Amino acid sequence: MRANNQNDRLTYWSAGGTILVKGQPLGRTDESALTRARDLADFYRREALNCARKGDQEGARYCAQLAEELLYAIRVTETWRQAGSTYARAA
Repeated sequence: MRANNQNDRLTYWSAGGTILVKGQPLGRTDESALTRARDLADFYRREALNCARKGDQEGARYCAQLAEELLYAIRVTETWRQAGSTYARAA
């Protein structure tokens, strides 16, 4: 879906089992980062719908893009952690 070198153009992404925003961790702990990411994705999704209802297509696209980035980062983070826990159990 995304090239590895696109992180410099993303607002949110996953690295090392946590979610980053502009290069900084989204939360104080990995779990708080996931919780915050889910909350923000819901917020941006609602804002995208509100913008679309008001006829603000640019705002709707922007908010939808941020929600999509967060949801993708959440999926990557959860997959990374699951792979790590599987490895730890096998060791």
